[in-house]
Amino acid sequence: MSTVKQIRDALVVTLAAVPQIGHVYARERYLTDEKKFREIYLYKPGAGEPIANDHLRGWWLRRVETEERQANTARTVNVHTWLVRGFMALKDDVESELVFDDLVEAVRAAVRVGLAPGGSLVSVCQPGPIGGADSETGLQVLNMRPVTFTGVLCHSADLQLTTWTHI
Repeated sequence: MSTVKQIRDALVVTLAAVPQIGHVYARERYLTDEKKFREIYLYKPGAGEPIANDHLRGWWLRRVETEERQANTARTVNVHTWLVRGFMALKDDVESELVFDDLVEAVRAAVRVGLAPGGSLVSVCQPGPIGGADSETGLQVLNMRPVTFTGVLCHSADLQLTTWTHI
């Protein structure tokens, strides 16, 4: 049995390993001082990145739901639903929407690899029950839209992951 903390920690490590992801937090961050709030999400790109200037870029995650289910007569499982939310400053002149979309797909790929046999996530959770070809697995894109974040127009993505652990 894995704890919520172990799953959260493994998710943060998996996300943080994605190149150019920006800041990754194990919880939603919030500061009442907007300038300081912006600073904790300020990303300084490396040489050759599509967006060359410092800008907001970061992610946080939260467990939003847990269900306890009877998997069979001998096993009970916790089914955790996780929200992974990402932000990146919108910069139309460098087609930042396309950069962010590629970043979302890189995050999804990292989680997919982490849930594969031998992956970093599969040691603490399973992606879902054994099911047919249509069973949900991996990180789902719930929505992507522009938002104002710390007073800055940003791209935003809400992603969802359901994990299963035996009790």
